[in-house]
Amino acid sequence: MKKSTIGIMVGIGIVFMIWLGELFWLILIDRGLYSVKWRLEKAAALCYSVKMSGIRRETASERTTNDNQMITQILDSFRYHHREVSHEDRHYRGW
Repeated sequence: MKKSTIGIMVGIGIVFMIWLGELFWLILIDRGLYSVKWRLEKAAALCYSVKMSGIRRETASERTTNDNQMITQILDSFRYHHREVSHEDRHYRGW
């Protein structure tokens, strides 16, 4: 075999080994991150359940009333920011 052929084969082997090593580390890191993510989700679920146990659940009618109030506030805010400005108001503000 020629030296150039051996060099090419060695180069391909080195690249393949580096690729396998990176793949191995990615798998390890991914599993580690998955484990951390799983633990954080469990802790968040526990905190949420503790928080909700101390809060009185609202009934469906209360929830509807709260939703309607929130929608009304959003619409009022939208109307305020997109209201028509009178000619006098523009003159007063210097528009």
